[in-house]
Formats: sequence, structure tokens, C-alpha cells
Amino acid sequence: MRLRSKKGSFLFLLHLLPHGIIEIPMILISAGLGVRLGFFMYLSLKGEKKDMRYELLESLRLYMRIIMPLLFVSAVIETFVTPFIVLWVSG
Repeated sequence: MRLRSKKGSFLFLLHLLPHGIIEIPMILISAGLGVRLGFFMYLSLKGEKKDMRYELLESLRLYMRIIMPLLFVSAVIETFVTPFIVLWVSG
């Protein structure tokens, strides 16, 4: 029973790691961009002079140039590479 539990945990990690290495940091960076935009919005509502259009455009530029392509790579890995690795390892 103990061996079965270890094999299940290993297969779970094997499913998660190949694309999760890319996907999890991109999700965290996206969340950070949202928090940053929310903070600038809060400062703007408090009366401080902030250029929200510039902040939004910079966030969108980062999102479209870095985050979206890497999320696409992560999806390709999840779809095509991970099943191959899992089948290869599990035999």
C-alpha cells in the first residue's frame, strides 16, 4: 500500500511539474500586475496624480509580450509533452 501511495504522488508531480514550472510564475506575475494597477487606482482615487493610462498600457505590454507567449508554451507542454513523459515513465 505504501508503494502505491508513493507512485501516485510521483505521477501527480510528474503531471504538474513540466508545465507548472512556467505557468505558476506567470500567474503570480499577472496577479502582481493586477495588484499594482489596483494600488495605483487607489492612489489616484485618494487624489494623488497618477497616470493610469500609462500604467495600464505598460502592464498590458508586459502581459502581451511575456506572459501570454509563456502561457501558450505552458499549454503546449501540458498538451503534448506531459502525457508523453508520463507514459514514458509509468511504462
